[in-house]
Amino acid sequence: MDGYGSSRPILKQDGQEEDRKKQQLEQELAQVLKEAEETEREEQAREEEESPDWDGSEAEYVPDDDAEVYEEVRPGIGLNYVLRPEEVYECLKRSGFCKTSGKRAAVECVLLGICAVACMAAYLIQQNIHGLILAALCLALIAVVCLVPYWGMRRHARRIANGKELHVEIYPDELQVGRGDGQWEIPLDGTSMLEEYEELMVVSTPHKKMLCIPMRSVEPNVLPDVQAMLLAGTRPANEEE
Repeated sequence: MDGYGSSRPILKQDGQEEDRKKQQLEQELAQVLKEAEETEREEQAREEEESPDWDGSEAEYVPDDDAEVYEEVRPGIGLNYVLRPEEVYECLKRSGFCKTSGKRAAVECVLLGICAVACMAAYLIQQNIHGLILAALCLALIAVVCLVPYWGMRRHARRIANGKELHVEIYPDELQVGRGDGQWEIPLDGTSMLEEYEELMVVSTPHKKMLCIPMRSVEPNVLPDVQAMLLAGTRPANEEE
């Protein structure tokens, strides 16, 4: 054999190795691009879930007619919306409207449950009918403690959410609620509290008045302005006195 007999298979193997590496590199690049697209889709889906659903209510900038001559005239934002019963119920539940709900109701139910168990045990041991009667009474009281506040708040929420449109004007220094003789104001001077939950912005005054603003009623392009004015003129609900 001459010295060139083994050169051709070596070159062929080198070409196959290059093709294999090229294919592997292309596969890895395609995998990276696929993972990047999936990550981008997940981030977009997460942003859509976190942003509140706008119900199409229109907001408008309104002039501040009460501004003094020496004050800078800063326009407010006017909102028109109709509260839903579930939104009013959520506000009532968190506001402590009913004193027999929350932690207090839980403690009362636990105590009544212990009494019911003790009375039932006395009935089983001593065969005393009075123990059975007292156990049934404790169970009935547990039902009353749990259900009556719920029914009461639901009924009150339906009465408040009567389908009437609510007009609110938000200024840097105050909130104006309603129109005409029924209009009332909430000063944004740091005396009221602001709480956000369940896509609601709730402003509570020291005089036990409450204003509920659903985020769905605020156009997305003005929502940051609304939140900024409310945050600047109130204090967090969990702030210590």
